[in-house]
Amino acid sequence: KDLAVEHAARVENQVAQLQQQAQNQAIFCRAANMQLSSQLASCHASKLDCDSARTILQTELQSARAGQHSDQSALVEEVDRLVADSATVEERLRNLTLHRDS
Repeated sequence: KDLAVEHAARVENQVAQLQQQAQNQAIFCRAANMQLSSQLASCHASKLDCDSARTILQTELQSARAGQHSDQSALVEEVDRLVADSATVEERLRNLTLHRDS
C-alpha cells in the first residue's frame, strides 16, 4: 500500500511538473508570437516605405525623361530655326552679291 501511495505521489509530482512546463512554454510562445507580430508590423511598414520611395523615384524618373524629351525638342527646334536663318542669310548674301555685281 505504501508503494502505491509513493507511486501516486510521484505521478502527481510529474503531472505538476509537466503542467508547469506547459505553462512556461505557453508563456514563451505568447512572448515569441508578440515579438514576431511586432517584427512583421515593422517589416510591413518598411515595405510601405520602400514602395513609397520607389513610386516617388519612378515619378521623378518619368518627369526627368519628359523634361529631357522637352529639352531635346526645344534644341531641335532651335537648330531648325538656326539652319533656316542661315539659309535666309545665305540667300540675302547671294542677292546682295548679284545686285553688286550687276
